[in-house]
Amino acid sequence: MIYKKYYLFRKLIWFLNYFKKINEYSVLESGRCIPYIENFNGLLDKNVSNAEWLCSTVLYHRSFRKKIIYLNDFSKKAYYEDVLFSHQLYKKNYNLIIDKNIIGFHESQPYTSLLTFIQTIKMQYALVKFFKKKKFLFYIDVLIFFFIHLIRDIYVLYILKNSNK
Repeated sequence: MIYKKYYLFRKLIWFLNYFKKINEYSVLESGRCIPYIENFNGLLDKNVSNAEWLCSTVLYHRSFRKKIIYLNDFSKKAYYEDVLFSHQLYKKNYNLIIDKNIIGFHESQPYTSLLTFIQTIKMQYALVKFFKKKKFLFYIDVLIFFFIHLIRDIYVLYILKNSNK
């Protein structure tokens, strides 16, 4: 995983979390969700407890839906719906657990392009406001990751262009 592999990335994420420790499945002070998992090599070694958010492959009991506020002003795919839903449960003191014995399937997604990243900014900002995260850190986060995605897109396009020759 990129978090374990790159020291500078770990420091960047630490900065965007207002110099606080990053836990597994954290929502940073900048509003970015981090799915960092300590020991994940295809299977979990242990349960992940007290996660701050869970991905969309998780099932919830129907009674949880009554306790959640939805942001319905996004006409297309909003991104981060799962973070919004599960982080509200976390804020209401539910212990979100990823059980190592449960198997879930999620189709592979291509890397996040700059265009996709830009489409997610509206929902990311809604999360920052909704959960009262630090707006200044959010702006820095968006700026940094804008350039990361831009560089990656240029790199991918350059490789594709040269591989077709």
